[in-house]
Parts: sequence; C-alpha cells; structure tokens
Amino acid sequence: MAMTVAEIIAEARGIIQETDEVNSHVTNTKLIEWINACTLQLCSTTTSLPKSMVTDKVTASTITLDSSMLRVDYVSYLDPLGTHTKLETIDFNNFVYEHPDWENQIASRPTKLVRLDDLNWMMWPTPSAEYLNLAMTIVGAKVPASVVNTTDIPPLSQTLHGVYPHYLAWKAFLVINDPARAQAEFNQYDALRKLNLKTATSVFGSRQQLRMQM
Repeated sequence: MAMTVAEIIAEARGIIQETDEVNSHVTNTKLIEWINACTLQLCSTTTSLPKSMVTDKVTASTITLDSSMLRVDYVSYLDPLGTHTKLETIDFNNFVYEHPDWENQIASRPTKLVRLDDLNWMMWPTPSAEYLNLAMTIVGAKVPASVVNTTDIPPLSQTLHGVYPHYLAWKAFLVINDPARAQAEFNQYDALRKLNLKTATSVFGSRQQLRMQM
C-alpha cells in the first residue's frame, strides 16, 4: 500500500521511540530530507522509474542532456530516409575498450551514443554532413520530484514504500549515536530493498535494462 510522508515519519518515529518531534533528536524537516535521499538511493538500483521523452535534440558530435536525467534507456534519430535508427548507448570506458582506434574513425553514419559524464554524450562515429541536425528521440528516467508536504507520496512504486521508515530509522540512530541499532535498521532497509526491487520492476514492465547508463 502506498504510504504518505506522514505515515512514513510516524512509522520511523515508532522505531526510534521518539514520537514527539519536540522531544526528538531529529525534526520532521530532517526526516523529509532523508526521504528524498532514500528515493535517490532507490533510483540507483530500480529500473521501474517513470520515463520521460526528450525530443528537442538533434544529431551532432556531442549531445548535452538535462542534469535531471538519471539514465538513458533508448536513443534514436530520424535518418535521411525517414527511418528511426536506434543508437547503442555505452559508457566511455567500455567504448574505448571496444574501439581503441576510435579517434581515427572517419565521419559517417553514427551507431553509438557514448556517455562522457552525467551531462555530455558523444555521437560515434562523428556524423557526416548528411547525418547532422537530424531529429532525435531520447527516452530515459529523470530524477523524481521531491516530497515536501506530509500529504505527499514518494514517487516510486508502492512496493518500495515500506523501506523508507527503516532508512529514516537508520539515519536517526546514527544521529542518536546508537551504532548497533543503526546497523540493525540499515540491514532491515537493505533486505527489504532487495526483496521488493524485483516486484517493483515486474509491476512496471518487462525486459528492463539492468545496467545503469547514467
């Protein structure tokens, strides 16, 4: 069942036995901050994130994406014959291993989009004149919206909502300086995260790409 921020906080406070915010080591503001941090942690391991489509890019030697893009799942361009041609996405380290002589490749029809860093990607081979400025389609996962209010619901699959209270309790016990209980809550968070990731993925789609691209 989906949990609101208020429900997550209440469960976390029950775990740390500090139900009164006034007499607590951590404020609700800090707990909400940790909820958003937990979301980003979960984003690094789940493939079931909502997808966004980018259609304002054209083929060029380098492509710059918005900083909110976490992962690129699909890229294509509309070639001169009017056909959508898919590009392989690959990290630069793997690309160089496969193509050690990449700098000597002459400009021609591009086949790959190579990740240089979180924002910049290189099209390879460098597009020749007839393959420049062609419309591109990019589909990927963006950073989910942060929760702000206690009525908000974390923007991930509800199958993952149960891990949030344990993440918050782990962080709170670190503040309280109780390392043993902090470790126990981290273990609980990690176990539930691993248990529910498969379910979260299967609910939102099949044949998900597990290797992170961004």
